[in-house]
Amino acid sequence: GAQPTFKVMGGHSLSYAREYCSNGQRYDAALDKLFDVVRKAPRTPLGGLLYKTGSAEVYVDTIGMICPFLASSARLQGPDKALDICSRHILEFIARNLDPQTHLPFHAYHDPGASRLGLHGWGRGTGWYLLGLCDVAQELCGGSEGLKTAIVGEIRHVADTLRQFQKPNGNWAIQIPVPSGSDDLSATAFCAYGISRAL
Repeated sequence: GAQPTFKVMGGHSLSYAREYCSNGQRYDAALDKLFDVVRKAPRTPLGGLLYKTGSAEVYVDTIGMICPFLASSARLQGPDKALDICSRHILEFIARNLDPQTHLPFHAYHDPGASRLGLHGWGRGTGWYLLGLCDVAQELCGGSEGLKTAIVGEIRHVADTLRQFQKPNGNWAIQIPVPSGSDDLSATAFCAYGISRAL
């Protein structure tokens, strides 16, 4: 089946166009279509967004690629369902797929079951996670205090871990908690920008 992640990853930017362009309402139909893609996407029993139809895997990328769009949709257009999907996905991900000491994500988890997949603290995945949390926190408005509190707590934990494992040259490794690994410039860009967004 199609991967909803890649179909809607431009939705958050389109939400900005809707808000800040004159006659921004002309984007409403496109935003509605994108939201419909997510609404119909396969999910875990607790509401996590699956990678694709027929899969049982939930990937870290979805936090940055889908959740900011859902949060902006809820703020701009008010569909309670968008915020509900966003909240369930993030909270399930936090509960299921983070290392409890570092609060860094694994690349994915398999549902059902408690199986975590891929690297713990994969640099780019950590970047998607941090950016997604920052963007969602910025979009949240009244009535979302519980979700915002959870997200801000996670942002602080991740930022603390990133400071702990940053190399003397300012970069981060391909796997964040293994600083002896090769520098990863894309992970470094993601994480540095994420920290600046968090501040």
